[in-house]
Amino acid sequence: MPLTIAGQYLAQAQNVSSEDSAQEPPLKRQKIVSIKPASTPTPLVESKAKGKEEEDPIETLHDQGLEALHRDDIPAAQSYFEQAIALLDEAEYPVHENARAGAYSNLGSVLILQGKLTEAKDYLEKSCNAYKLHTQDPVNVSYFNSIMFNLGSCCLDLGQYQEAKIWLEAAYRNRLASLGKDNEHTKIAKTLLNRAKGIR
Repeated sequence: MPLTIAGQYLAQAQNVSSEDSAQEPPLKRQKIVSIKPASTPTPLVESKAKGKEEEDPIETLHDQGLEALHRDDIPAAQSYFEQAIALLDEAEYPVHENARAGAYSNLGSVLILQGKLTEAKDYLEKSCNAYKLHTQDPVNVSYFNSIMFNLGSCCLDLGQYQEAKIWLEAAYRNRLASLGKDNEHTKIAKTLLNRAKGIR
C-alpha cells in the first residue's frame, strides 16, 4: 500500500543521519516507568530468589513492539503496543503518564505507517494530552515535538488543514529553536507546514 504523506515523512525522518536521530528520533524507545499489572499493584522489588529486578510486563511488551517495528513487522508491533496499553488501562493504581504517552505515541506511529490515520490521530492526541503534564522535562519536550509533528501530518492527510497548521507550526517552531534551521527534522516540519498553508 502506498504511504500517506504522514507515512512518507515518518519514514524519511527515521532515515536522517545518526547525529540528527540522536537529537529527536520519532520512534525512539520512550522510557516506560516500571509498573506491575493490576493483579500485583506493588512496586517492583529486587527478586531475592534471582537476585535481579523482576520483569515489567508493560515494558517488555513495549520493547517487543519496538523490536517488531524495527524489523518492519508492523502488525506484530501494533499488537504488542495494544497489549501494553491494555495493561496500562487495567492498572488499579496510579500510572505515570509518561508510560501511557509513550505507548500511545508508538501505536499512533504504527497506525500512520498502515494508513489508518483516523485511529492514529486519536492515539496521538491522547499521547499529547499525557505529555502536556510533563513538558518541563527536556527529554519529554523532544518527544512532544515529534508527536506534534506526527499529529499535524495525520491532519494534513485527513484534509484537516487548519488543525494541521496548528500542530505543524508548533512542531516547526520548536524544532527551529532547539535544532536549528538546517537540521533535517526542522526542514521536514517546514515542508509539511507549507503544504498545510497551501504553499508548494
